[in-house]
Amino acid sequence: MDRTLYICPNDPAAGPESTLYSARIDCAGDAPLTLQYAVANAFVPAITDAMDSFLVGVLFKAMKKKTPIHVHGRVSPSLLRNLTEFQDAWHHYRPELYTQVPITADLEAESASPAPDKYVSAFSGGADAAFTLYRHCKKLCGRLARPIGAAVMVHGFDIPLSQKETFARASARAQALTDDLGVPLARVATNWRIITPEEDWEHMHGSALAAVLLLFQKGFRGGQIASGNPYSKISNPWGSSPLMDWRLGGLGFTIEHDAAAFDRYLKIKTIAQWPAGRRGLRICYEGADLSRNCGVCYKCLRSILLFRAVGAGLPECFAQDVDDQFIRDWHRRDMVPNAATSIREILSVAKMHGTDGSWTVALKASLDDRLKELARPMWYRKFREQVGLRTRIKKILGLGQKNRQSSNQPTPPPTQNS
Repeated sequence: MDRTLYICPNDPAAGPESTLYSARIDCAGDAPLTLQYAVANAFVPAITDAMDSFLVGVLFKAMKKKTPIHVHGRVSPSLLRNLTEFQDAWHHYRPELYTQVPITADLEAESASPAPDKYVSAFSGGADAAFTLYRHCKKLCGRLARPIGAAVMVHGFDIPLSQKETFARASARAQALTDDLGVPLARVATNWRIITPEEDWEHMHGSALAAVLLLFQKGFRGGQIASGNPYSKISNPWGSSPLMDWRLGGLGFTIEHDAAAFDRYLKIKTIAQWPAGRRGLRICYEGADLSRNCGVCYKCLRSILLFRAVGAGLPECFAQDVDDQFIRDWHRRDMVPNAATSIREILSVAKMHGTDGSWTVALKASLDDRLKELARPMWYRKFREQVGLRTRIKKILGLGQKNRQSSNQPTPPPTQNS
């Protein structure tokens, strides 16, 4: 039986607001799938006829199924060369999950005409993406500065495709930031996570982002993915890293991993000087409304405390501040496994900037309790994790905000971000 995974392009389908680019994914023994990207019509002239995006989009699936890939269409030979090393690395990281697979195409050829010297930046509205966009647009990175021609926000990654109104609010919030920098925002919707529900997002989010960026290679010279961790804290295997992201591009369209030289607090300190950034950051991915920040989850609390630690106060993107007791009880709610590293960074930054006080005492006490829990027997820790899981579920259902507002803090008035 032929176990090759075939990628077959469909004709683009133009709609009133967006054009749908898609490819049929066929593999013997499996039901056929269709990978789709809907691109706002204003950006259609930048979309390539190459199949690079669809190849990168299904590569992990083929590596996991151990099936060769054949692409019906044109693929960049320099991308194919880079994907060979990309596969080797992931097989080395997780040999039990991923195997190198051969890739062939009807036509291996680079683009006949080079794209303009402009770059497109992946943009979620979060701190990492905002810092990358801001530093390039403001020319804060010296020789590394790139001319940014567009930012791309993807519907279907952190916000499910079914939540159209939520994405509309989130993208309007993001556009306020990009407009402030004079950069157009391209909206792209994809069913990537729907057709790959079994895949590990922690391994694949970098390639999923790169696949979207590769669509734009007719109008741009390269794409940017903002670093989530600095060089000193990079862990492998992880889906996006300075070691691997560039392997997802080629000669005609590069993929650049940006700003890994910066600790998170340095990014926050820079954004704190940008009024639009203070108002518009969207950091949360656990709240009941994914278009705004819940102010309760791990990422929200970490960001609130980092702004405080650098002496920037509470940014307007959060509806209310946290008190010492809320900080002290952090370990009882949703302190994720790597929280100790983040808390130590916050404590160190607060001491560095002279902003420590009763809140850092509460934070240190919460960290100490967390470390004590980690030293306890596994059965006890599993029990505590179940309690924490119930808390996280409540927050996702919208109960976390209610519990938060029932504390000794006043209920905040409605804001424009509500």
